[in-house]
Amino acid sequence: MTTSSRTIARSLLLAAATAAAAAACWWGWMGWDHEYYTDPATGYPAGPYRPWQVAACVLTLLAVAAVAFRVLHPAVAGLAMTLGFTVSFASTALPEDDTGLAMVGVVMVLFAMALASFVVGLVATAARARRHPTPG
Repeated sequence: MTTSSRTIARSLLLAAATAAAAAACWWGWMGWDHEYYTDPATGYPAGPYRPWQVAACVLTLLAVAAVAFRVLHPAVAGLAMTLGFTVSFASTALPEDDTGLAMVGVVMVLFAMALASFVVGLVATAARARRHPTPG
């Protein structure tokens, strides 16, 4: 196996692990919760996700991104995270949908994850460039 094919295989493996970690964020924090609740402040139905679940999921995704953007090209890391999280969301939202609105949610999650991955990738790239400036 040549050095370049080892590099490609390593990148594919790391991208798959990144996608799996992003999927695990969905399943671990929100994928299991399907129950709506009554908001104590307003008395109106809310959910199914509580604010603490969303915050914990975002923080966990940031931890995954911190590793992924260090070991992968930013575009590959962002794509892997976006696809892993979005496919996991879709796998829980679409089968239960009777209205067709779940696909709207899937598209919204896709765009939100892509945008967030892009921004985090820019920040990670800028931080890396600041720590390791190119000579010249």
